Amino acid sequence: MIPCAEAKRHLWDYYDGECPPSLREALTAHLAGCPACQMTLNQWIFLSQKAFPKKFPPPKVPPFLWTRVLASIEAAEQRQATGWWAEWRWMGRVASVVALLIVLSAGIIVYRAGEGGAPLEFLLRGEINAEKAIWLSREHSPTPEEVTAWVLGGPAWEEN
Repeated sequence: MIPCAEAKRHLWDYYDGECPPSLREALTAHLAGCPACQMTLNQWIFLSQKAFPKKFPPPKVPPFLWTRVLASIEAAEQRQATGWWAEWRWMGRVASVVALLIVLSAGIIVYRAGEGGAPLEFLLRGEINAEKAIWLSREHSPTPEEVTAWVLGGPAWEEN
């Protein structure tokens, strides 16, 4: 007969049916003669049955589950197959419109700079003063100091 300490060490294996046949026979003999070990085994059996019932109710599967799963898989595969650029098709149109606006704006600035004698710097600054523009374009070519003073709005412009 085996001692209680060793029997308690192998009690779970006995309950699960995982101990070798020789140990199982020795534990069966021990449990028949030891009420303390038998009570421990009965408590473990009771607790395991309450904590882990053997019969779980079958899960309720919602209708058309597989249809929805397969549809989402197909949609994901289609998104991957089209590539990221297909989702950004509108970006080409936006870039074209922005480029067209830039070209038109540059064309208007160059056209206005050449038609009435107003220099490009004057138009870029956004001021429309016909006297200064005519003076700059017809009298003489401005010096770099005059242009700098004119762009920055310094006193050299007022002196000329």
